[in-house]
Amino acid sequence: MVSSAPPEKRNLIYLYDLPKAEFTSARLAEILKNAGIELELKPQVRRDPTKPFYSCICCIKNDTQFKKAAEVLRYFEIETKQCRGLPFDNTLLGTNLMKTNEQCSIFVRKIPKNMTNKELDDKFSNFDPAMKRPVKSLKISMDEDHTSRGYGFITYENPEDATHAVQMLAEQEGVADQDCVAIAYKPKDRADVRRIANNLYVKNYPDSWTDENLKALFEPFGNIASIVQKPHQNGRFAFVCFMSTDPNDHEYGPKHAYYALTELNGKEIEEGKKLYVSAALSQSKRQEQKLRETIKYKNSKKRCNLYVKNFDPNTSEEGLTEIFKEFGEIESVKLFPIDRPEKAYAFVCFKTPDQAQQALQQLHNRLISNRQLSICHYELKEYRNIVDEETKDKLGFQRFKQVNFNTSQWNDIATRDEFYFKIT
Repeated sequence: MVSSAPPEKRNLIYLYDLPKAEFTSARLAEILKNAGIELELKPQVRRDPTKPFYSCICCIKNDTQFKKAAEVLRYFEIETKQCRGLPFDNTLLGTNLMKTNEQCSIFVRKIPKNMTNKELDDKFSNFDPAMKRPVKSLKISMDEDHTSRGYGFITYENPEDATHAVQMLAEQEGVADQDCVAIAYKPKDRADVRRIANNLYVKNYPDSWTDENLKALFEPFGNIASIVQKPHQNGRFAFVCFMSTDPNDHEYGPKHAYYALTELNGKEIEEGKKLYVSAALSQSKRQEQKLRETIKYKNSKKRCNLYVKNFDPNTSEEGLTEIFKEFGEIESVKLFPIDRPEKAYAFVCFKTPDQAQQALQQLHNRLISNRQLSICHYELKEYRNIVDEETKDKLGFQRFKQVNFNTSQWNDIATRDEFYFKIT
């Protein structure tokens, strides 16, 4: 029998763009405390090492305080870095495209770099002198250091407001004090020229190629403004930039770069090589992509990789191979640190997870050379750091509550680390 009782009401606020180095649950609680609001429950923080910012969900049980907190956290700062928060709303979940009302959203470019989220909200809520049109959700896209990229996205309550915003700003285009430009948001259009820059990154072509060879390959797709080649130990790479001869045509370059990327990426060329073409990324974006690819690779191998310690300090990589080889094919053995054998540990990577699991079961706690081996599955350093950070964050939040709200220091002790924190 299905219950007809209404679902439990939960006053949730989602927070976004939280700076990794500066954000803590205690700092958030302090911001709310200064506004007369008590954060009773520790926020659920999402710490993704591949993302530039953290996000979190906080729950405010009291309805009056929840409404006040939603106002305080709509736009706020942590160490001068802009953050934002919104009450939970199914229609704003980007992961569920069926619930996302694209007709209510607009894309805004030419946003002044010093304009804040609050200032942009005020501008797009009051662009129509005849009627205030409240903004439901607003985001200025930012780099990892919280500097504005000069564009953003705005969602209104209804499609009419979004359409009206685009029309009103289109009429103002060219006015001396007009800055932002709004256009309809089309996230499902793969050929959308905003999705790619006019500069392409190219690699995996013959080292003998000159600028003329690259020009001959890319020129059929549009006018090329520049080609820059650079040497690298893994092979030369190049940047190919498309640009219109008309300085006012800003869509030409991205559009023709997109055509070139679509047609040439993966194309077989001389010497059996397959050309690699992608949008040229900023240094921060390249680092983010590299980290994501590294973590993806490490994740694919973590069930094959064993962390081994407490073996004889005189054991070499060859000696460890002899101990583990009976359980299957070993891809690699890495011994650390080389200069401090008394602190030695090692990573032994098998070909398959089953082989690694069998070695763990058979060798963990086995006595070898009068030492009891300690073996466990490898854990990614990035995720170990996140676990440590989460533990410190939880303890810091409990200390804040104890000092500011006279809560019992023995409440909610769930781990050994928390217990030691209380008694030291």
